[in-house]
Parts: sequence; structure tokens; C-alpha cells
Amino acid sequence: MKGSMRERLPGVWEVRVYVGVDPVTGTKRVASRQVKGGKREAQVELARFVAELSDPDAAGRRSSTAVTLTRLINEHLAAWDGSATTLASYRSILSNHVEPTIGRLPLAEVDARILDRFYRWLRDEKGLAPSTIKSVHALIRGSFRHAVVWGWVASNPAADARPPTVHRTGIVLPSAVDLAGALAALEARDLEFATFVRVVASTGARRGEVCGLTWGAVDLGDAMMRIDTAVIATTETGVLVQDTKNHVRRSVGLDAVTVEVLGAHQAVMAERAAAVGAVLSGGSFVFSHSPTCDRPWRPDNVSTRWDRVRDGLGLAGVRLHDLRHFQATMLLKAGVPVKNVSKRLGHRDSSTTINVYAQFLEETDRESADLIGKLLARPD
Repeated sequence: MKGSMRERLPGVWEVRVYVGVDPVTGTKRVASRQVKGGKREAQVELARFVAELSDPDAAGRRSSTAVTLTRLINEHLAAWDGSATTLASYRSILSNHVEPTIGRLPLAEVDARILDRFYRWLRDEKGLAPSTIKSVHALIRGSFRHAVVWGWVASNPAADARPPTVHRTGIVLPSAVDLAGALAALEARDLEFATFVRVVASTGARRGEVCGLTWGAVDLGDAMMRIDTAVIATTETGVLVQDTKNHVRRSVGLDAVTVEVLGAHQAVMAERAAAVGAVLSGGSFVFSHSPTCDRPWRPDNVSTRWDRVRDGLGLAGVRLHDLRHFQATMLLKAGVPVKNVSKRLGHRDSSTTINVYAQFLEETDRESADLIGKLLARPD
């Protein structure tokens, strides 16, 4: 490493060491410090400074004082290989909550105490929900994991921080009678969208999975549907077709009514394609506004569409995603094994199903206890 020194004021020297080129910006990086004394003291300090910066163990300490939290998060997101939806959410968190506040801090100044204070401020002053603050924490913690790997810091301060606890709210579901009536009413006013909603409710698939459904994945003869892709909405490309949320591919059975409805829908879509000289193929999307069915519906637009009609269907407050919960809870209450329900929903393992639907499993267990109680009742 090259070093230099100069006397800034009488008895005050600045020693400077060239520490390389920034790999991102291409600019030269120079570390400096001041020394009081004569030229001899400055020379000794310069030699010590060069030796210190040449020490590999000093690299992390050096980076932690030069790199800000905002830059670290940007580097972390540049290396992102997860969901595009999560990436867009994290970019929003960075620009709206982190960058204007603690984002300007050097990494060396970010510790668990600072993060705890930041999370409390987001909750008390900005009024953010605990779930949102949890996402802020996840972004910062993931970014510091990269910082540790890159040698910018020695440890992850977010590992010891404590974001607010997120309390899972109870799931409020429509009754089977209300949902059946709502589907019938929706079919009378918007048959195509009613078909989409029926598929969600009858299979428990996520909205993005149904948006990504192609005719090649639907076997009406065997009453089966293969789920191996999902659509996500992005600001950069509009929509992106990718693997399912948990990268779990699965096949689900279809009931007779859903098979009939999908068959009628396929005939309509084939007629629409023929009108422009096209034909449906295995790669054609089941739900598409394009006559050639080459572009899928957007999941966010589907939710907005549902929110506009649900009140008029007698399902006020019921989210589209709640229809997936309806599927799961009805199966569990009917005594279908958790493992089977988990597989149908596309959960990575049964523990996820148990955690999400614990309250309904407790109800089923009480019903089981009552059944056993009746069987073991004392004879009169």
C-alpha cells in the first residue's frame, strides 16, 4: 500500500493511505488520519497505518466505517435471487423507511440498541403495523448476513434486535352456503371471473397460481389440475411467470362442477382465439384478456376486482385469499388428514398447515373428544 503525509497546520500532520478502487463506483479509496507532533512522529504513524490497513482482519473494520446501511442494503438487493414481489417490497421499505433515517449511518454505528430504538420509532411515531416492521427487520437482518460474508462486519447486529411481535389474527370465513350463493350470483353477472373464483375456492390454490394456470396443466378427463407455476406482478415487466411460492409442484383433484365450469370456459376461450385466427395450445393461459391467451391475468388486478364485487355478493370483508383458507378449514373439519391438506395447499411441510390453522384443528380435536365421550358413555 502506498502512503503519503503532509503538514496541515504547524504540528498537525495528515497521513493518507491508498486502499484500492471501489469495485462499484470505480473511484479511488483513501484512508486518512491526523497526527500531532513532528515529522518523525508522522512517519512512524504512517508506517503503523499502512501495516494496520494491510491486515486482512482490518478489512471488515475499515468497511464498517466507510459503508452506510443504505449502501449495504442496495448491495444486498442487487444480489437478490428470491421473489420479485418481495424485492419490490424491500425496495419500497428502503426508500420510504430506512434511507431517510438510519440508512445514512455507517455500519460500525448500527447495533442492536439502535435497531430496537428504530423499530419502536416506526411503531410509535410512524404508526407502522408490527408485520411491516417485521419486514423492515427481515431486510436489515438479511443485508447484514451479506455484510458478514463479505467481511464488512464481524457479526450481525440485527440478530440480537427485537422487532415487535406479530400476533396472528383469527381467520373469519364465509359459510359454505354463503359462498355457494355468492358464486351463483357472480356467475350471473361475470361468468369468466366467477370461474376464476370457483377454481380458487375449490382447489385452495393461491391467486398467482391460478393466474399462471395453462391449459396444458388442466386434465378435464381425469379431473386433475397441475400447479407448477405462479404469476407475480412487477413494476419493471408488468408480470412474471415463475415457480410457485415454495417451489412445490403438486397436482390437485377437481370436483365435477369445477370440471364442467372449466370445460365451458375452455370452449369460450377457444372460440375467442379462433375469431383472430389462433388456437389454444398447452401453453395458453386459462385466464387471459388476450384473444390468443398469451398473457395471464395480473394477481393484483384480480384482488382489486374481487374487492369491488364481494360486498354485493354478501361476503363483505372476505379477502380472495380467504377462499384458500375456506378450502383448508372445510377439509380439516371433515377429518381429512393434515398431511393431505398440506399437500393440496402446496405447503412445504405439515407444520406450516398446523401453525396457520391451529384454531380449527383445536375445534376438530374437541369434536373428536365428544365423539369418544359418547362411545365411552356409561350404560344406563
